Amino acid sequence: MEKKSTFKKSLFKYLGLGIATIALGLGLVFISYSKKDRPQWFYVHTIGTSILTAGILIVTLEVYHKTREEKKEAERLKKIGENVFDALFEQSVPKVVIDQFVEHVVRSPFFKIGYNIRYNLNKISISDKKYLKGTVTVNYHLRNLSHTIKNPIISFTFRKDLLPNEGKDIQIQDALIERSDGSIEYLKADDKDNIFENDYVKVFKSDKLEIHGNETVYVSQVAELVFPLKYNEVMISLYASEELRFVIEYPQYDIDVFAYALHPSDEAFKHPREGRGYKEWHLNESLLPCQGINFWWYPRKEQEPTQNT
Repeated sequence: MEKKSTFKKSLFKYLGLGIATIALGLGLVFISYSKKDRPQWFYVHTIGTSILTAGILIVTLEVYHKTREEKKEAERLKKIGENVFDALFEQSVPKVVIDQFVEHVVRSPFFKIGYNIRYNLNKISISDKKYLKGTVTVNYHLRNLSHTIKNPIISFTFRKDLLPNEGKDIQIQDALIERSDGSIEYLKADDKDNIFENDYVKVFKSDKLEIHGNETVYVSQVAELVFPLKYNEVMISLYASEELRFVIEYPQYDIDVFAYALHPSDEAFKHPREGRGYKEWHLNESLLPCQGINFWWYPRKEQEPTQNT
């Protein structure tokens, strides 16, 4: 709209100049005809004719130029409206892909900042069998990009099919929410509306949190559970995220730990920071919804399983 308004102003400006020039030329020609019996007015007639011609050229060329410019701009805007990727990158993208991108990324009002996942594993024995007692912590800042109150989905999912005791030892704590003014509130894990469970997974899921427009809140979730010595897991982000950091502390003489990113830039994940019983992977790239990390561990005496990619 602003560009169209500028176009009109420019057109009216040059049209005004052209019309004024034509008027001046006509005036001089008209006066020279009324004084044609005087030789000196011949020069006035010549000047008037030249000015009149210039005025006609200004109007004609400006209208032609501006009309062509407006037509090109209209075609460009139409092309962008039909396919922004084709218009900007000169590359055709299937409509179904564009629709999904717009629906789950562009129209999503939420964005994660600093997506951190941490596993602390310690060796324990239950009935003379070795297991790992684990504390899982996930935290991030969540921003409402819109200008109105929105309710994000806060979730925490664990698979039960690989866990001892059919995953009955999973203890999900209340989700802590800290607002920008420092106030604290909780999403209750003992609220039956927030827990879904079947034979394969246990899920904490709540949409009761209200985030005001342009507000950022801090979200922290913690769970405790018992893991086997051989385990694999996938953790993804429901919303687009600025980055991903995965840290695991583990008994180094009992298990080996590996991970890769569910992301095109997996290269950064191939060289984690390591210490004694410590590994840290950092993906300094933005994640789209449903991108994340796949990690696994197994007893050191066993051979590393082959990943099918």
